Amino acid sequence: IAWTQAHIAPGPVDVMALSLGCEFATQVVLRNPQAVRTLSLISPTGMEVSRVGERYEGGRTRAVEALRAVLRNRSIGKGLFAALTTRLSMRWFLSRTWGGSDFDPRLLEQGRLCAQAPGARHAPLDFVAGALFTRGIIERYRQLPVPVWVAHGQHGAFDDFGACPIRTGDGLSVASHRVMRTPLDTGALPQFEQAEAFDAAFENFLASVTAGNRPGRVD
Repeated sequence: IAWTQAHIAPGPVDVMALSLGCEFATQVVLRNPQAVRTLSLISPTGMEVSRVGERYEGGRTRAVEALRAVLRNRSIGKGLFAALTTRLSMRWFLSRTWGGSDFDPRLLEQGRLCAQAPGARHAPLDFVAGALFTRGIIERYRQLPVPVWVAHGQHGAFDDFGACPIRTGDGLSVASHRVMRTPLDTGALPQFEQAEAFDAAFENFLASVTAGNRPGRVD
């Protein structure tokens, strides 16, 4: 954000994040809301219905420390990562994410390439152990002081947004800012699967913020 303001434009920026990145983006916005005009969250983690009453405790993650210790064993960790990043395994995970087997094959090739980078196993294994997820992030989502757009799919293994503080499809005015939620007929990557519908919904959200109006419903 600081680089963008220094080299592109000095004003507040529009931030978009995907999946686990939504948790990190939310924490950044809460630290410095003046630097952000809008926040768009695509398939955000931490909005599952089981998280409804979860409280935020600064710095605490959802790590299962015993599992994390096992995965940090060099032999075990390398072996598991090798199994998770075979072509067959990655195809299975992409199918679960996409909600079907018709995923873009370029994602598979890019994933295979990333898996070969030095030290590539560390973040994914911490992900498996829960160490990258913020406990109580749902409470932080509710505290966002900027206009927020939540976009997510309704198919595949990642379709539970039961704790989302925004009702499906509604444009609401909350604590002097606007929020909007757009469910799409996709898996967890709507920006790839239905790019035109995704872009149209995003542009509608931005236009509503610029105009100072409540966002309209997008189905």
